[in-house]
Amino acid sequence: MQTETQQKKSYAQFLLPVFVGVAALYFIVLAKAAIFPFVLSAALAYILSPMIKYFEVRGIKRTYAVAGLYIGAGAFLFLVVYLLMSFLSLELEALKQDWPSYAERIQVFVTKMNAKWVKDYPFLASLRLEAKLDHLLGLVPQLILSLLPMMTLLFIVPFITFFMLVGGAGILDYLVDHLPARHAEIIHHIASRIDGSLGNYLRGILTEAFVIFLIAFTGLLLMGLNYAAVIAILIGMSSLIPYLGAIVGAVLSSIVAYLQ
Repeated sequence: MQTETQQKKSYAQFLLPVFVGVAALYFIVLAKAAIFPFVLSAALAYILSPMIKYFEVRGIKRTYAVAGLYIGAGAFLFLVVYLLMSFLSLELEALKQDWPSYAERIQVFVTKMNAKWVKDYPFLASLRLEAKLDHLLGLVPQLILSLLPMMTLLFIVPFITFFMLVGGAGILDYLVDHLPARHAEIIHHIASRIDGSLGNYLRGILTEAFVIFLIAFTGLLLMGLNYAAVIAILIGMSSLIPYLGAIVGAVLSSIVAYLQ
């Protein structure tokens, strides 16, 4: 009887986390638009956490350390982001105005190439490349405008991140406190190992992406290429995937240089 009770208790301890995990995953899928800012905030808080710990171990209260970080680094980053976003919004507006002429030139180029390819390879006529290109070119202005609402994340994410940084490791401590005592130590050890490896990896790739963005932005400005900020941001973001940043930078820069 006692063995049966222990088995039921063991099953309950296993099934409850699984049920909670599945329910959380289902909720994330349903509310992915609302969850996205919290995910970004959690990642940012995770990356900035070592800086807060550096001041915390030196006797500075966590709240003061977070406030100091926001006032100091936040003011500098706000200025940089404000200037960049102002420049970026001007570039996007200019791209929206110039896009019809660019689309016409691209269409003429593709029409000539398509005529040549169809002449050499008649089976390509069934692909209707010109019609598909017209559809894609018409979607570009809408895509550009759809990116503008994402700028609101620049204000929402830092606000949420502040409270996550002030809370510190409270969530992990809460979970560990409610785990069975025999599992708490090993889970804490595994979490510490993951924290070290994952934290270094995330900080490394984000630093690399930021440096690549700065280099690309400076280089494109010196070259006098239009839409330098837009291209540099896309290069920096795509550099998170190995080799993709170089390909994106080469393709976009070549297209803009040709149209310019």
